[in-house]
Amino acid sequence: MKIKITTVGVLSQILPSSHEIIEGYEFTVQGVLDALVNKYGNHLADELFKDGKLRKELSLLVNGRNILSMPNKLQTLLKDENEIIISAYITGG
Repeated sequence: MKIKITTVGVLSQILPSSHEIIEGYEFTVQGVLDALVNKYGNHLADELFKDGKLRKELSLLVNGRNILSMPNKLQTLLKDENEIIISAYITGG
């Protein structure tokens, strides 16, 4: 199984590339985030999480759908070739 991760904005400065592929057997969204932290360290963890929860200022999309609108949120099971996009919320008018 391959999961594509794309980062936009500040996280792009932490990872060596704004695109990453995580490979494994079975993943949840949380499992993919944990795999990224294992690969890139605590600095990434600090950017992604606060008090053990995804930072409120981050937007996380799975195949274009906001993770907060999904019933299982971070425990959502992923399928091969799914894409996760992580970015800061963009506001304005």
